[in-house]
Amino acid sequence: MPRLEGLWIKWSSIKSIGAISGPTSLKYLHLGSSTQLESIEPLRGCAGLEWLGLENLAKVRRLDPLANLHRLEGLYLEGSLWSRWTVATLSPIGGLTGLRYLSIANLKAEDQTLRPLFELRNLETLTTAKWWDAGELAEIRRLNPRLGK
Repeated sequence: MPRLEGLWIKWSSIKSIGAISGPTSLKYLHLGSSTQLESIEPLRGCAGLEWLGLENLAKVRRLDPLANLHRLEGLYLEGSLWSRWTVATLSPIGGLTGLRYLSIANLKAEDQTLRPLFELRNLETLTTAKWWDAGELAEIRRLNPRLGK
């Protein structure tokens, strides 16, 4: 499907997303509750993505492949309603300066910091859990005046 622009995968038992790597017309992608997926490495080649949702990918710990997705305007990295998703760090997200929408609901980082997000300046919407550091959240809000208070 060479002209496919959007793909929604939910509650799957897929173990690989290798079929979507490389040049693609995908602009919108959601991978949700695919708990057998072990890597998001193929996303590194999806430079045309504008919106990406990753939900409850329990085995995925590294977000490094996202660092190359500079066209992203919307990104949500969320655990499920019943389980938290833990990643190593949010550092790969810091360079995605075009982000306007970011949700990290029910997501934790092993390094426990939001500091990588201080590089973002275009956020209009930010959704987080309550466990993030209040001072760091305040700094993100200060750096992104379009965020609601």
